[in-house]
Amino acid sequence: MTLPALDALIATDEKTYLVVRSRKQLGCADVINGLAGCIHEPDFLKRPLADGDNYINLRTHPLFMHNVVGSDRFIEEFGCLSIIDIYELIAHDYLTVNLGIHCTFRHYKPFSANPQPLADGKILLIPGSAGTYKCLETARWMHLMDLLRTNNLEFLVLGKPEDSQEVRDLLTLGAPHLPTPDLRAAIDAISAASAVVSVDTGLMHLAVQQGIPTITMHQSRSIFVRPEPNCYPILAKPCIEACLSWTKAEPSAVDFFDNFEGPENYACPAAYEDRCMNSISPATILEKLLEVVP
Repeated sequence: MTLPALDALIATDEKTYLVVRSRKQLGCADVINGLAGCIHEPDFLKRPLADGDNYINLRTHPLFMHNVVGSDRFIEEFGCLSIIDIYELIAHDYLTVNLGIHCTFRHYKPFSANPQPLADGKILLIPGSAGTYKCLETARWMHLMDLLRTNNLEFLVLGKPEDSQEVRDLLTLGAPHLPTPDLRAAIDAISAASAVVSVDTGLMHLAVQQGIPTITMHQSRSIFVRPEPNCYPILAKPCIEACLSWTKAEPSAVDFFDNFEGPENYACPAAYEDRCMNSISPATILEKLLEVVP
């Protein structure tokens, strides 16, 4: 989501490196034109900056350091800002004010792609997320697949089974799967699709950026709903109180990660029948799809 800022830095013709939290993100160097490379954050933090180097850490901005974005206090002070609004404000302070570099977050440039023929014209389903509280139950995905078959709509599941229980469960039940071993393969698959249906996860944002009609599913207080015209969000019912402790939390003031390789599947504390994401019905998803699929 910070690619407009990165593109603006690359356009200065200064060597630009991306510092990434997880080794899984190192593949960004293969898909972002002009990027000199990626450096894993724990490795980067061990190296002193050379004379003339400039390190821009968006997490050190007061909006992040002094707030829990999307919390009650944050909304009271700043309003209902989306993550795009937040990054645009930070980029203005760190790039435009400090460095004289201008960028806009109102237009995302798609990645170059070689559309994957196996995905051509198909609907791609993306069920997995690092936060399992964002995910739909397996039975709802299976119901959606039945509805797609009834409407003669071809589909494939996208995601790595080794990284996602949701993907593993669907494949065990026989869902058709398109392997995408790296970020480049995922871009090529998504770029060939007629539409994408996704929970709130990185590949969802990638699909929106590629200009593909994308049905997105979010919790009711998500700040990650995208404003682009090819994004068709569906919001879940409000969470129960047990799930909203983060809205009252104090900021962590963490501006770097020395380890980001462990499990990230933050679980939903609600009982199964109370999970907000279970309020999103396959019929609603299909209705949105039929509005956008040619």
